[in-house]
Amino acid sequence: MKRFFGATAILLFMGHAHAQNALCGSSQSVNNINAEIKAQESVGTQLGLKSIIRNKDLILAGEAHFHTSTKYLTELIRMFAHIKGKSACIAFEFSKRNYQFNEMLQNITRNIVLIKAELQSDNLDENTRAYYSQSLKIFTQIQDYYLPLNTTAVSEGLKTFTVDHKNHDFENQASYSDRNKAMAINLEELIVTKKCSSVLYFVGKAHLSTSLGTTDKIQDYLPPKVLERSLTLNIQMTRESSLPLAGRTWAGCKPLAPAKPIIFRSEIIEDSISVMPLLNEAMPRMVDYDFTYLLPNE
Repeated sequence: MKRFFGATAILLFMGHAHAQNALCGSSQSVNNINAEIKAQESVGTQLGLKSIIRNKDLILAGEAHFHTSTKYLTELIRMFAHIKGKSACIAFEFSKRNYQFNEMLQNITRNIVLIKAELQSDNLDENTRAYYSQSLKIFTQIQDYYLPLNTTAVSEGLKTFTVDHKNHDFENQASYSDRNKAMAINLEELIVTKKCSSVLYFVGKAHLSTSLGTTDKIQDYLPPKVLERSLTLNIQMTRESSLPLAGRTWAGCKPLAPAKPIIFRSEIIEDSISVMPLLNEAMPRMVDYDFTYLLPNE
């Protein structure tokens, strides 16, 4: 059986699932967010988001891999580039290796072509065909989600980096704590060594919260001088764009679906609301993040 570039496992969003009550929040929380929606419809969201980005050197942007709309993520990259300039960088949650993110995506594109060709063969046994099919699914998900983000960053003149643990990839698994520590060290290095004047880091939301029962988060390992110049951003879909999470987040919380993206301090809503209140699994809470960037339904 052929082994393609990093083939067997994928870092799925969140992990650990435990039952809990699904909550859309109290009526006061709904009212608070609705007030933000109305206020920002009149003055525009972008002004507030630009101000937040302008004043920080490290934006830890919590997203849901393969689910969060790349339309809004690419808009965020363009805004970040406009504010911070070409000395800024975009970082992604992939293993820090000798290759650049561009090279990794190129390898994945080549693998997709090779796997499709192999699957045309009538001589594959059942296990090999299943392996190839699963690999193709994984690589296609990565390409569809991350290629637009990387392409946008490069077109804006920004450098892209991978900052996850060097021994955590498709074939090997590092512990959650080791990964959080490695990410913090690698992000610090980008800023302190002045490789990047500022960094926008797209990372799974669970790495910025301990609500899943994890003992630490990335912020715990950042030195004070970097932490004070950072913020955490919960990029919150009201409805996931595809795959099994569709309709399971805030789709049922109809009052909380703005026509355009809005941003607000997460502290305006109650502690108990998770980032996926209609998904019956333990998830990070919205108050675990400094700000929530609430996206419209699509």
